[in-house]
Amino acid sequence: KWSYTPANVGSMTFFGTTCSQDYNTHIRGGGYDLRSDYWNKHGHFVDDVRYDLKGQYSTELYTQRMVDLISDKKSQESPFFIYMAYQNVHAPHMVPQRYKDQYSTHIKDGQEQTFAAMVSAMDEGI
Repeated sequence: KWSYTPANVGSMTFFGTTCSQDYNTHIRGGGYDLRSDYWNKHGHFVDDVRYDLKGQYSTELYTQRMVDLISDKKSQESPFFIYMAYQNVHAPHMVPQRYKDQYSTHIKDGQEQTFAAMVSAMDEGI
């Protein structure tokens, strides 16, 4: 339920999905599920469905969002808290080929390559 997303229960912003979905299309159960929720300067809740990000690997999107938040906040003197939960390495197991290529010579099993590549994508983000 969207009423239980972080931005609806006390957090200032939320970027992501409520559960596992396709890492590139961001479709879950037949519906698009990638959002950037926040409270605007007038105190109104904004539920921004991010169709513009369709086709981009979610791990990289989450990393860029964290980099942007930290960059925006670093000049402020007040502390802030970020909770980042990558969807890696949950199903569906998906990763851009460039990450899998790193394991093609020494991991022969395709599923194991994908899993190792997903961890690498997440590690790169961290």
